[in-house]
Amino acid sequence: METETWGLGATRRLARYAVETTYADLPADVIQQAKCAIRDSLGCLLGGSSMAGAQPVRDLALSMAADGPATVAGSGRRVAPPLAGYVNAQLANLLDYDDTMAEGDPGHPGATVIPAALALAEQVGSSGKDFLTAVVVGYDLYSRVSRAGQPSPERSKQVRGMATWQVFGAAAATASILRLDPDTAARALGLAALHAPVPFLGKFYEERPIWGLKNNFGWAVMGGILAALYAARGLDANQKILEGPSGFWAMAGSDRYCPKRLTEDLGRSVPQRDPSYKPSPCCRFTHSALDAIEQIVSTDGIRCDEVESVRIYSTSKVRVFADYRPQTLTDSQYSLPYLAALRLLRVPVGYEWALGARWLDPDVLSLADRVHLEVDAGMEAGHVPGLMPARVKVSLFSGCSHEAEVTHARGHRLNPMSDDELSSKFFSLAKPVVGLKASERLEALIEGLEELPDIVQLTRCLAAVSYTHLRAHETVLVISYAVFCLKMGGGG
Repeated sequence: METETWGLGATRRLARYAVETTYADLPADVIQQAKCAIRDSLGCLLGGSSMAGAQPVRDLALSMAADGPATVAGSGRRVAPPLAGYVNAQLANLLDYDDTMAEGDPGHPGATVIPAALALAEQVGSSGKDFLTAVVVGYDLYSRVSRAGQPSPERSKQVRGMATWQVFGAAAATASILRLDPDTAARALGLAALHAPVPFLGKFYEERPIWGLKNNFGWAVMGGILAALYAARGLDANQKILEGPSGFWAMAGSDRYCPKRLTEDLGRSVPQRDPSYKPSPCCRFTHSALDAIEQIVSTDGIRCDEVESVRIYSTSKVRVFADYRPQTLTDSQYSLPYLAALRLLRVPVGYEWALGARWLDPDVLSLADRVHLEVDAGMEAGHVPGLMPARVKVSLFSGCSHEAEVTHARGHRLNPMSDDELSSKFFSLAKPVVGLKASERLEALIEGLEELPDIVQLTRCLAAVSYTHLRAHETVLVISYAVFCLKMGGGG
């Protein structure tokens, strides 16, 4: 913990930055990256809205909600912004396909910042420029607060959270949309702290099945929205919530605090320049291993029936992914043996990874049982927070073996996905839900956000769910799975 300064006035400085930043202040590359983040998040939101796991969250929320101004994806309903934001945040993270931050910044900012900004933008009739600005400052505020207060790696084994910190990004984005004055925005940040979920991820990984609310990003969004709305109505709060020895970092259970990270290069360095997107729908920490397997499969052309064993070497964090019998969609996203089997089997990435029948397929499970997870002392010693490098050795029954190592997973800023790849990912998620024309219109609206006079033009695309498209897509998946089973010898 740094003791030379407690960053006095940091909360108010951040609040002023959140509400006084305008579209004209944003560099061109940041605007483009913000559009990219919005496209990726809305694709994940539409994809999540089509999953069976979306139904209980959406149905309960809608049963409690009166009609309002904010769209709930996949429902055709518009309700009060806190509830719309809650549902959309949960759905955006449901497939675990949504963006993350670079090393040292755990979390999924798009799942909280974008639903919060979108819900309030609909209420006030914000322009595309105002929406883009809110997304940028939301990402930035979350990143700063998170980096300033993140616990040490040792402490993180017990005290770790994402929604805990992401509530501030939601609050900042909402304050920006509402155009609060700096004092009111500072109170909104103070109130956001009172809505922050406890850092529960230490327990999250320990037992299966993993709980249905997963990261509970919906609560962070609802809390951030309510915080800004309460502040706008005059509710008082601490305006130095991020500062001092009893500041939010201590409330969140952290053992260290770096105050300069709150305001260092404020307005000049924003996280949209440092994105991390996912090419596969699963926990980001599994991606390096999956990329290494992909290298081996594509380069050496091995077949799954040739594989005797797969050994994945990584940091000690690899142990939490040693789930050999996933029971739910969320379990499957954190089961490295299962995911490795899908990669070895060349199962197309996307919705097909979410088919529950695969969790029971004896051929898939047989291959998963040949995957062994081991701690590499060198990788453990050089551990960088937010990264889980991997070395993979695939041994064949013939006696041959193939190896590959990946430090920065595909989609990391040092190993980026191309815009064409990200666009293809978006269409693979959106098209089965809303159809090709609506998907094309949605992408075009995102690309031209600065010309959009009212964000409602965009949100209409999120409600235009075609059950014809969904049913057709489900039929394709069923046929695809049947073909897969035949290729595997009739298993499943």
